[in-house]
Amino acid sequence: MAVPQHSFAGVDRVSYVVVPYGHSFITARGAVARVLGISGLAFAPDNVTLLALCDRSAIFSATVEFDIASMELTNISWRDRWHVVQGSGGHRGEDVDGEGIATLPSGAVFVNHEASFVYRLPSWNSWPHATELPTQPVGILPDYVARGLVSNLAFESLAVRPGTSPWDSPLLILGLEGPLSRDFQRVRRLLEVNATSGEILCQKAILAPVNNPPLYLTELVALDDAGSVCSGRFLSLWRSWSASAGNEIRLYLLNTAGAEDVSRCTSIVQGDLGGPSDCVLSNLAMVKMDMLLRWASNLPLDGRVPVDNYEGMVLVPPSALGRASYDDLGGVALLLVNDNNDSPHQVGTQFVLLRLRFAEESAGADDNATVRNSSTGSGFDRGGAGSASTMLDPINENRELGNGESLLSVIVACAAVAVLLSMCVLAGYCWFHRTGAKQRWRGYLEDLASPRDDFALSSSQQHPAGAVNPLGVEYRGCAVTLVGQPMSADV
Repeated sequence: MAVPQHSFAGVDRVSYVVVPYGHSFITARGAVARVLGISGLAFAPDNVTLLALCDRSAIFSATVEFDIASMELTNISWRDRWHVVQGSGGHRGEDVDGEGIATLPSGAVFVNHEASFVYRLPSWNSWPHATELPTQPVGILPDYVARGLVSNLAFESLAVRPGTSPWDSPLLILGLEGPLSRDFQRVRRLLEVNATSGEILCQKAILAPVNNPPLYLTELVALDDAGSVCSGRFLSLWRSWSASAGNEIRLYLLNTAGAEDVSRCTSIVQGDLGGPSDCVLSNLAMVKMDMLLRWASNLPLDGRVPVDNYEGMVLVPPSALGRASYDDLGGVALLLVNDNNDSPHQVGTQFVLLRLRFAEESAGADDNATVRNSSTGSGFDRGGAGSASTMLDPINENRELGNGESLLSVIVACAAVAVLLSMCVLAGYCWFHRTGAKQRWRGYLEDLASPRDDFALSSSQQHPAGAVNPLGVEYRGCAVTLVGQPMSADV
């Protein structure tokens, strides 16, 4: 499902679940599996099962549970584990350092190997009967790319787009975490690959923002079903780390439309050209970037969620949150995960759910959405949904009153009106006697029958202070006291 062409207004609906270090579960085949080193996320073709790629040559499956009313992440229930091995060539049977994973509705699953390229795995439908998943390479890298890969800064991110028609091949989009060895240090390349032939169709270049320590690209999510690296939008996850500053995470919106295809550039340099196929940075149109989120040690997400080494990111289908579309959701929901590096000194494996809110969200869009699912409580430490510092307006600000609230409001309003009317009657009754209006009206009526000069009688003549009238009301100036009652009401 394509994300509408809306701009984003900020981050809200933040919640998280922490899987503690060393957590283990029993797989579908009765084996013990320990959760660690997750570097990539994707939803399986069933749009329900979460696939978590471990950089120690494994894939975990899990069920993700949400509170759909609050859009809160509540639990991660682990289900199974598969061993990923190289299925051909001289490295047959060896482990795969997987960093990115992507799936298609057809059942196709792809992973990228950081030090080489991208692989196809067996169809998702065959996984329940397998323990190992052998890989098959998709294409061959150009020589200048293969030779220019930098250790531990190569293929870190992977996204996929279905073909624009049934006879079109799907497109794989790979992102280099760092520069090629001959590129300027802030250059990051995106490669578009035909998933059937392995041909590289297009390359675009990103100029990473100036930062110390440097920012590295760790994940990509495609926002458009149609289009390509040559003309499309992506969410990109970036990280930096230093011993003094710790981790910093940023989320950028990328727009490749208008950026130059750099497939011809064996290197992208800032200064003098080293060869005929080199390109000067200042002469190239680069991918446009807009920052959506900054998350650092001194800037925790939502003011409470600590930053860590986040590497994996996936769009949550609106149906998983009980909504029919991204417009019903009022934005896109992102699920992020950190790589705990199998270290007890990190926060554990932390899953964080957040919403990127559409700027054009209509009032009450989330309230009118149809609720479709339910969820259970969490088995791990979790944080409830909150409002990040970048959030604009609460989504429920235009909430309609329920039946119980409406009835209570009517009762309170009626009681207030009754009290006001009583006070007015009492005040009028007091005024009527204090000012002698009663006597003047009586004299006026008598004068109509028999005119007289002194018809205006004073209040004290008719009702002297302390007198009691037939109604049982004692008058003391304008103080009215019911006879036999200890309290008085001053009007």
